[in-house]
Amino acid sequence: MPPKTIEDDLRPISLTPQIAKIMEGFTLEPLLVDQIDLYQFAMKGRPTTQALVFLLHNVLETLDRGGSSPRVFFADFSKGFDLVDHGVLVAELEKLNVRPAVVGWIQAFLTRRKQCIRFRDKMSSFKCLNGGIPQGTKLGPILFAVLLNSLLRDWNFRIKFVDDLTTIEFIPRCSLSVTPLLVNDIYDYASTRGMRLNSKKCKEIIINFLQYRLPFQDALQVGGNTIERVSSYKLLGVYLNNDLSWNLHCDYITKKANKRLYILRILRRARIGYQQLVTVYCSLVRPILEYTLPLFGLLFRTT
Repeated sequence: MPPKTIEDDLRPISLTPQIAKIMEGFTLEPLLVDQIDLYQFAMKGRPTTQALVFLLHNVLETLDRGGSSPRVFFADFSKGFDLVDHGVLVAELEKLNVRPAVVGWIQAFLTRRKQCIRFRDKMSSFKCLNGGIPQGTKLGPILFAVLLNSLLRDWNFRIKFVDDLTTIEFIPRCSLSVTPLLVNDIYDYASTRGMRLNSKKCKEIIINFLQYRLPFQDALQVGGNTIERVSSYKLLGVYLNNDLSWNLHCDYITKKANKRLYILRILRRARIGYQQLVTVYCSLVRPILEYTLPLFGLLFRTT
């Protein structure tokens, strides 16, 4: 659906020089390979498929053993990149023993940045930014991963992907849930670093195949606001359902692929060659159908 207003959907993408992109590519990530949270799947060599397989494998393994219900919380940080405090970020880098010269280069990269907005043929005046991480840069996601690096390190069932955070709790029969405590920890962590949780976009899913009423019926709270409990949620481009079916996701990718197949029909009418059509299909349609394919091992023929 289109945004209600253009202002709600603006993204401050920074266009940095090519030489800066080259520098970003090898400045920080090689230094942090062994120090960034293993469950931060935005790092090189940790694809989104691996994150989703990790979630689904643990859920299915727990359900196979019986006697427990998974409770999944999806955290959303409001304007995460824009609210980053540079002083807090530098402190996190120093905790990871990043060399002072590199920290100084990153400080220079972040501070005294100026930004303007161009919309069609109009352009605003330049304003100096006093915080935030520039979006559209190679360094941006890595720096945000550093900012969340120490969050929930003692909780084994967590998934981080840049500014997306998911926690999974497996609650034994007739036991109380500790997810409210995890949510409070996330809220406190964000608050002390100048960040905010978006209670409207935070969601939770409970997967319950046990034939009894769960003792934890109260909804989660973030800053006094109630978190919505939903039956499905789109995580990293994949719809997850509380009944573990793939019907909703299959409908989603089918509709999305069909829209792009229309391009092939237009090209075929224009008498474009067979090899060119195959190239277009492999570029535009096939990636939609094959994205996170290892997840769908339990897909039934009727789905």
